[in-house]
Amino acid sequence: MSSRSTDLPFLPLENAAPLLHAQASFLAFRNGTGVRHLTQYAQVYVLINNPWLIYTFRGLTRAGKYYGSAILAVSCSQLSDQEIPTDPDQPDQLRINFSGYTGAVVA
Repeated sequence: MSSRSTDLPFLPLENAAPLLHAQASFLAFRNGTGVRHLTQYAQVYVLINNPWLIYTFRGLTRAGKYYGSAILAVSCSQLSDQEIPTDPDQPDQLRINFSGYTGAVVA
């Protein structure tokens, strides 16, 4: 699984981009199926952090009549609680190898 992908659904639309998708999998429920994953949205390169990390589920009934979604705040003991980088050069450093950084976080 790629650490970053734009192929996973997320509604309502965010005014930001997904920084990663982790542990994505399909889930079946009584009348349909959906996809769940961990993600974080942002408009700039930032560290993956607990305040912005979310678990999301998006599903559709078999008949296509109903759409359901859940967005839950989650945290991971291995992630920072810091939202804003204290090092002003950090966004540039992250941009240089962001896919490597997010790949390591996902692993």
